[in-house]
Amino acid sequence: MDTGAIKIMTEKRGSLSDFTPSKNAENKKVVEKKTQKKDDKKPVMLRLNVDAWKQLKMLAIDQETTSHKLLIEGLNSVFEKHGRKPIA
Repeated sequence: MDTGAIKIMTEKRGSLSDFTPSKNAENKKVVEKKTQKKDDKKPVMLRLNVDAWKQLKMLAIDQETTSHKLLIEGLNSVFEKHGRKPIA
């Protein structure tokens, strides 16, 4: 009989805790999540009628830009119209 086989069979098995992350590692992940810099932008939803949406998309294509950039440009125009700084 091979003695190597006997040794393997008689060794103590590891517990499930050997395969789970330590509390220290879990705490480190929580700290990392809290210290990550959040995006300083907030989402805004805009509902347009179909024709306005199509016109916006077509204008974006004609200008070789995105509809998002055009909307930001429009918002900045509204800010300027009302004497505010264009910060969008």
